[in-house]
Amino acid sequence: FIKFNNGSGCDYLEFLKLKTGKQNDDNPADNSFQTIANIFGGGEFLKGISYGWLDSIKFAINNEVIIFLKQYFDDNEVQQDFDKRIKLCDLILSFDPVDQDAIKLKIKSLSSIDKHHIAKSSYNLFIAEYKRLYDEHFPLSFEEMINS
Repeated sequence: FIKFNNGSGCDYLEFLKLKTGKQNDDNPADNSFQTIANIFGGGEFLKGISYGWLDSIKFAINNEVIIFLKQYFDDNEVQQDFDKRIKLCDLILSFDPVDQDAIKLKIKSLSSIDKHHIAKSSYNLFIAEYKRLYDEHFPLSFEEMINS
């Protein structure tokens, strides 16, 4: 989160800085995950603000963020740390609560560390939101998601 002299800040500028790779860190990947967790921990940009003229801009930025966050699926730091992998999935799901890639990775990760109850609860919340948004049942069962 970029802080200005007056105490205000702009997380979007920090996102752009990360996205364009203009950080001056020796090892940006190590610091980037914590930075993205700080920037995107609150969910989508301008959440709760709704103006017709702003909606398409918010949609575009939030899609950019999801694409950016999904690049971390293959990051070694995230692959080797179940907590970071789950946190990454939660970040993505805060932008898109029905992102199938994120929920699949999250429930697989939770199951891998023997947190089956939390995995099943996460899946149930996901399918409820899917039903609410699309008015149809999610086509894959919990077991099919784990095994796919």
